[in-house]
Amino acid sequence: MISVAQVISEAEVIHEQQNNRFVIAGPTGEAELTYEWLDQKSINFIRTYVPLRMRGQGLAERLVEAGLNWASQSGLQHSTCCWFVEQYQADRQS
Repeated sequence: MISVAQVISEAEVIHEQQNNRFVIAGPTGEAELTYEWLDQKSINFIRTYVPLRMRGQGLAERLVEAGLNWASQSGLQHSTCCWFVEQYQADRQS
């Protein structure tokens, strides 16, 4: 029998460009990282959200990593008003 945690850990991060978000769909909802375009070469990460029953599985980290990788690979400048993205970046710089 497959556990909810295993389903979540194996779920793919999807970039929904038309909705300006990265998402991981799980059995109890969707975890997401949303962003906005500031101009053609700049984005702002707005927020991360993980449903209560999906928390503690590292999903927010996976979303932020995917978003930052995409921004870097696309040659985009990025900023954030999301405390979680700020903390993620600070932890990686330490």
